[in-house]
Amino acid sequence: MNVQSAGPWGTLASVLGLSFAAGVNLYLSVLAIGLAIRFGWITNVPEEMEVLSHPAILGLAGFMYMAEFVADKAPFFTPIWDAIHTVIRPVGGALLAMQASAGLNPVLQAAATLLGGAVALGSHSGKAGFRLLAHTNPEPASHSAISFAEDIGVLSLVGLAYSYPVVAIAIVALLLFAVALFTPILWRVLRFLASGISGRIRCWFGGHSSEEELPPWLKEDLRPLKLPGKPQVVSCYTRSGSPVTRMRVSYIVHFENQWWLVQKRIIGNNLKNLSDEGVEKISLDSRWVYDVLRIKLAGRKRLSFYVTKDWSKAAGELIQSAAPELRETGLPEGGVSETQV
Repeated sequence: MNVQSAGPWGTLASVLGLSFAAGVNLYLSVLAIGLAIRFGWITNVPEEMEVLSHPAILGLAGFMYMAEFVADKAPFFTPIWDAIHTVIRPVGGALLAMQASAGLNPVLQAAATLLGGAVALGSHSGKAGFRLLAHTNPEPASHSAISFAEDIGVLSLVGLAYSYPVVAIAIVALLLFAVALFTPILWRVLRFLASGISGRIRCWFGGHSSEEELPPWLKEDLRPLKLPGKPQVVSCYTRSGSPVTRMRVSYIVHFENQWWLVQKRIIGNNLKNLSDEGVEKISLDSRWVYDVLRIKLAGRKRLSFYVTKDWSKAAGELIQSAAPELRETGLPEGGVSETQV
C-alpha cells in the first residue's frame, strides 16, 4: 500500500497510534514502521523518522521482537518481561511521538511527546494487567493466542494510523476508555498476586496465618449471625461468578452446616449465605503462588476460592472439620491435593 501521513489528522493519528502500539509491543512497532518507510509503503514522513528504516535499527528491532515473541508466550515469565518494560515502552512511545510530530512547532511537539508517553504507559498498563489476569489460568495455549492477537493488533493500528487516520484515532480513544475501565480490575489483580507471593515467602520461613490475624471489622460483620460457637474462617480471594466477584478480598465462614462468604468492599461489606445444608464435595488444589479451595455445597454449583499459601494450613483444617469423609481420595493429611498447575 502507498500511504502518507499529512495534515493535522495524520499527525495526531501517527502520534496516538504509534504510542499506543509501542505500549503493547515497542519492538514490533519500530520494526513495522521502519520496514514501511524503507520499502516506500509510507511516504512524506518527517526526516527524523527515517532513521527507523536504517538496517541497524531494523536488525536490532527484529532481534528484540523475536526475544519478546518467545517471552510473551511463556506463562509466569511474561509478567517479569512486562515489569522490565514498564519504563522502556512508555519512553519508546514518547520518542516515537516526538519523531512523528517533528513537523510541528516546538510547543506542540513537546505536548505530543508528553501525550505519546502517557498513551504508551496506558496501553502498557492495560496489557500488563490483562496478562496478569490471564495468569490465574496459566494455560500456555491461551497465552500464545493472546500474544498473537496483540501482534496483529499492533500491526493493524500502525497501518491504520497512516492509511485511515480518523479510524485510528477513534480506535485508540475506545481502547484508552477500555483501559480506564479495566484499571480497577488491574489493581485487584496486582493486590492478589502481591498477597500470593508474600504468602509463598512466608510459608518458606514456616509462617502460617490463623484466625487471630483476621481484621476486627469481620467480627462485627459476623455478629448479626448470632452463631452459638466459634466459626472457622479462612481468608481468600474470589474471582468471578455469583456470588463471588473478581479478585475481591473475601472470607469463608463455616459453622456446623452453615457456609457464609464475607466480601470486603470500599463502602460496606457483603455478607452472603452460601448454604445451610452442608457440603457435598471439597478439595484444596495446590499451586505455586496460591491454592484453590473448591467447594460443592448442597444445592449449589461448585465454587472456587483462591487461598494464599500462608492460609493453606487453615484451609486444610477447614476441610477436615467440615467433611472429612468427603475428602477426595489421594489427598494427603490436611486435605491438600499435590496436583501442580
